[in-house]
Amino acid sequence: MGHKIHPYGFRLGVIYPWKSNWYAGREYAQFLHEDIWIRKHVRSRLTRAGISSIDIERKGDQIWVFIRTARPGIVIGRKGAEVDRLRKDIERFTKKRVDVKVEDMNQASSEVRPETDAALLAQNVAEQLQGRVAFRRAMRRAVQTAMRSGALGVRVADPTRGFHSPTQTRKGVAADNTFYDGVADILFNRRPFTDYDQLVNDWRTNAGDAVRKEYADEINASLK
Repeated sequence: MGHKIHPYGFRLGVIYPWKSNWYAGREYAQFLHEDIWIRKHVRSRLTRAGISSIDIERKGDQIWVFIRTARPGIVIGRKGAEVDRLRKDIERFTKKRVDVKVEDMNQASSEVRPETDAALLAQNVAEQLQGRVAFRRAMRRAVQTAMRSGALGVRVADPTRGFHSPTQTRKGVAADNTFYDGVADILFNRRPFTDYDQLVNDWRTNAGDAVRKEYADEINASLK
């Protein structure tokens, strides 16, 4: 059997809320197309704003657009100029009153931090690839950022091998971080060089299949 169910729709109403909250009869198609246009317009205007999600609520002729972003300054603009321009564009298209609210993901009250948000991590990797950064380095950096911020697991799409997880378990990540921290201690004379062999053995024993193959190749090359 195929596994072709949408991951968000599968969890909708259970652990994920609706992204659009309104009721409509014959105007359903019109509202749907307006929501699609609003989301496309906001993301096209604010490509560098680190937008995680856009929620829309309707009541009568009033529309509320909630933008959850990691860079609220870009969305708001100088003296609120950018968010006013965005509100006027949406009002011109929908012919309704619009209120745009910006939610800062960096606040302590935010449920999801930017470092552990899947959409923002994917955008970060995409921006690095556009900047000619090696894809393995970009993926590794995204995984390490998320795990160090408290994520329990990360799965990244490799453009050459499909889906895989460079660090499939927290145990592998802990072993990986411990090894590189130990190497840094040796380089800065905080630990004796004789601890290097013990670090390698501990890393091989604890990491197991959770560590990528190129790491092992680096270790073998360094021991020759």
